[in-house]
Amino acid sequence: MSTVSDLGRLVFDQRKFAAGELNLVIARHDIETYIDFYDKVVFDIYGTVTVGEWGGYLIQIMPMAFNDRLVMTPKHTPSVYDFGWCYNKGAAPLLAALVWNPQAEAEPKGFKKRASAGLARIAGQRATLLTD
Repeated sequence: MSTVSDLGRLVFDQRKFAAGELNLVIARHDIETYIDFYDKVVFDIYGTVTVGEWGGYLIQIMPMAFNDRLVMTPKHTPSVYDFGWCYNKGAAPLLAALVWNPQAEAEPKGFKKRASAGLARIAGQRATLLTD
């Protein structure tokens, strides 16, 4: 019988394994993408996977209870995200990011729910650093 902490470790380990496979997909040189994808994805302690960058944003995939979320997090404030879109669990958010052109399209294709508080994203919108 698994405890809650064992279950959390199992999920995290499975995501690390999956990320190894995702690295192979992202590293393919014959795929033209608009987002600057990393050669190796970066995990944080919560299981959020940073897959690349675009326009001052980190492009990340966050595990949620019933879905996965593709988010745009400003590089200068990585603890919060500006825009997010929910997808079914699995590779859907990564595949959406692979074909998404954030310069020309406001939102990625195929999401099932917008998870952003506030205004919807405008095509080409880049992260801005607010100063006093």
